[in-house]
Amino acid sequence: MLVVDPTYDDTVYVGTSKGVYRGFAWHDEGGEWQFTWQPITCAFPWIHVSDLELNPGTYTLYAATYGRGLWSASVAPIE
Repeated sequence: MLVVDPTYDDTVYVGTSKGVYRGFAWHDEGGEWQFTWQPITCAFPWIHVSDLELNPGTYTLYAATYGRGLWSASVAPIE
């Protein structure tokens, strides 16, 4: 599962078999794209995520998991 932040298109959220991650993209000094991943562990279990949805009005990320139900977390953008 992949969700692109509608306000900041250099930020994505990915649901994996090991939880939810937020990714950030930027250009390095040489002009090459770099990407870094940050696990969102404070709100989501380390379990298979079958669906993701971001509410852009409240910046609430919803994750449907296999066997652990529906989870949500505030994922305010990092300026």
